[in-house]
Amino acid sequence: MYFNPRVISLFTLLLILSSCFVADNIFLDESQETNSDNLQKKAEDAVKAHIKSDIQNEVTYKPYGFNSIKIIKPIAIVELDRLEEEYKKNPNDTIKKLNYEKQLAHVRKMQIERTVKIDHFYTLQKDSADIQVFEVSYYLNDTFGIKSFEPEISLNINQTEREILDFYFYEYTLFRARTYSEGRTLSLNFYRHFKGRLEEIDDRKTKSAFLRHVLDLCTIVRVTGEFNQDNVVQALTQKYILKNRADIIDYVPLDYTTLYETKNNENDELMGYYFFHKFSGTYNNITDTSVVLVEFSPYYEVNQIFQMEEPFEFYLKQVE
Repeated sequence: MYFNPRVISLFTLLLILSSCFVADNIFLDESQETNSDNLQKKAEDAVKAHIKSDIQNEVTYKPYGFNSIKIIKPIAIVELDRLEEEYKKNPNDTIKKLNYEKQLAHVRKMQIERTVKIDHFYTLQKDSADIQVFEVSYYLNDTFGIKSFEPEISLNINQTEREILDFYFYEYTLFRARTYSEGRTLSLNFYRHFKGRLEEIDDRKTKSAFLRHVLDLCTIVRVTGEFNQDNVVQALTQKYILKNRADIIDYVPLDYTTLYETKNNENDELMGYYFFHKFSGTYNNITDTSVVLVEFSPYYEVNQIFQMEEPFEFYLKQVE
């Protein structure tokens, strides 16, 4: 009724359940640590100055952090460096000298240069308005001028969510345990798990949505002091329906089954989770009770919701 047209029958359900550029590490090795720190600071200062010059006075800019810079060299400069090394080892070799000078002239003529890439996580806020959360990749030239930038995350949060963002970024302790050390370890493992997934996502919209999801998880864990799977997925399901199904009026959650795992039959890899949810609500001016199958990703994101056909007893027998 509520999640048509995708309706799953009992029979169907039983079936379901059965390079142009290369990274240059030469500038970042341990032997040049001081130089690397200097380049890092220059890049960070350049990005901060760029942001501040681009916003209005009443907008508050809060930098959270930067990742380590990456020096990107075009293939032409990689070749130039190789020829230069060969020439230095054989300064009397005319051919090597000519090859080096020819490549140097080409690089200068074509204005080919190294690029510094740095990612920056920060927020912008105007007065009491919602807070804008950004993660942006900045690309700088040899003199640390901003060549271009590419948003990786763009998300709005409200005032009350600022604190949970701080918890997430600075990895404050979320879990309550017998000892502070145990709670700290649980919290760090939690952050590493979800931040690792966040870094794997390339699409800006998907990455922004996943950060929103992780902040919701942080909020739940902070309130309860633990990561109880059943409590987490139930809370996420309720929020999802209230937010995404405005056509369901007076939504009242009634029951949930146990959370089940979905695994790959070939390698036993975890593919996600699912459970059945019973609720009441008004749809098209008709108040009724319904049961849905809710699917989650391995990271507890609500993926899909399917309405089940009556009778509902089979799906809910785990709740009785």
